[in-house]
Amino acid sequence: MQQLHPSARWVFRTSVYQWLIPMLAIIAIVAFVALVIVVFPSEGQTEVSQEDAALSRTMMILAGFAALATIIGGLLSSEVYARMAYERYLYDLTKEGLIIERGIVWKKHVTIPYDRIQNVDIERGILARLLNFSSVSIHTAGYSGGGPEGYLPALDVATADQMRGALLRRIQRR
Repeated sequence: MQQLHPSARWVFRTSVYQWLIPMLAIIAIVAFVALVIVVFPSEGQTEVSQEDAALSRTMMILAGFAALATIIGGLLSSEVYARMAYERYLYDLTKEGLIIERGIVWKKHVTIPYDRIQNVDIERGILARLLNFSSVSIHTAGYSGGGPEGYLPALDVATADQMRGALLRRIQRR
């Protein structure tokens, strides 16, 4: 079994950042509300009461701690997840088909027979071009999962081209 390109860790890290950024946005909203309480007094008052100012300071301190904890926790968890996902995402071309094995807690083993493969796509987004890797999607006949049945998120550019060529040659032999 072969491993993905080492830059695949960045692909896995960014999947953690997808929940980290909305969490930070929520914390920023709480901090903004706390700031508004201090700047604008309640209706009918000319200045902010001591209770409102204390509540606002408490909310801002808690929002700061929450933001710090979210950032540190998010960065640590993204690194742990990236390393574990990378080590456990394997693939191999065998006589029968393409085998993909992945998963940290729940393992998923997929074997895609060559006679079911319809199309092989190579994608290179901005991150892939910067880190010199390609993503490979394998589309099959009869798969109703909504996307490609096989997906390799990060292969070396040359390896991705070789895999696409090998799969297309096996498709044409049918």
